[in-house]
Amino acid sequence: MLLLNLAVIPDSCVTQIKHFGPGWQKDFYNIMEDYKHNVFPGKVNGVTKEWEFQNEHWETDYAEFVKRQIEKDLDIVEETEEW
Repeated sequence: MLLLNLAVIPDSCVTQIKHFGPGWQKDFYNIMEDYKHNVFPGKVNGVTKEWEFQNEHWETDYAEFVKRQIEKDLDIVEETEEW
């Protein structure tokens, strides 16, 4: 299951995983807890952000982001017009 979600796990956390032998999940959990409490909190565009799990807000925000990126990618626009 982890491999399905690697895109949303910060590189700084993934690189701290030393092994995938027995017990690696406990190490990973501790790494992510440290990230959530000590690294993630901060200001984004002047707004203090707190850690949130995936929710409808983030899914809608991501769908809008993808739409904007598609509109910027001329190759995708041309391919869409061909269909």
